[in-house]
Amino acid sequence: MALALVWPGISVIGSLFALLAVLDYAWERVYVWLGVALVAHALEVLLDSGGDEAGIADLELVSSAAMFLACVFVPAVAMLQAGFLDGVAGVGLAVLVVLSAVYRWAYVVIPDDGVVAGLPASWGILAFLLHAFDASPVNAALAIGVALIVSLLPFYSLHPLYARHRPRWMAVAVAASVAAALWTVLLGFPAPHIAQGVFISTVVCLAVLSIEVARRRRSSSLRH
Repeated sequence: MALALVWPGISVIGSLFALLAVLDYAWERVYVWLGVALVAHALEVLLDSGGDEAGIADLELVSSAAMFLACVFVPAVAMLQAGFLDGVAGVGLAVLVVLSAVYRWAYVVIPDDGVVAGLPASWGILAFLLHAFDASPVNAALAIGVALIVSLLPFYSLHPLYARHRPRWMAVAVAASVAAALWTVLLGFPAPHIAQGVFISTVVCLAVLSIEVARRRRSSSLRH
């Protein structure tokens, strides 16, 4: 097996074990395994495994499929199983989550600077936050509905794994969130209040940086 397939393979294995944990209602274990999948993908990006390995038809497609499982499919099942999406309406929202992500995976390309159009389809993060804040089904449905709408709006946002804008701020925000997530998983859901504050601060930080990027791009387009 080509070395380049190791990282997508680890991501798929992480997603498989996360799905098994979902069926056991073991939410902390779910996000440990999804974290393994995300770390594997992050290492793939950082090490730039590339897509020119001999014998691999399309390594980028394999990597995208692995991340779709970790970022979309397993989180959608988790939100259903946890009761955040309840009844026929909940199943409908889960279907929309998957279909919107399919659309974004097909048509939205992540550029080198990590600035993407719309909201990144990282539903695992939202699913984790719903558990971290112990959201009610109503609040969860509202959050998911808003995220669905925002994900398709024509604005720019920063992808946490790919963004090159203000790398120090991004590194601090991501590191703080990862530390708070690990703390939460160790203690169990819902997250401690300090960890919740870190998550809120990270979301605000990413929103502010995304607005800054959008303004710069708008100013640049006006000059040209």
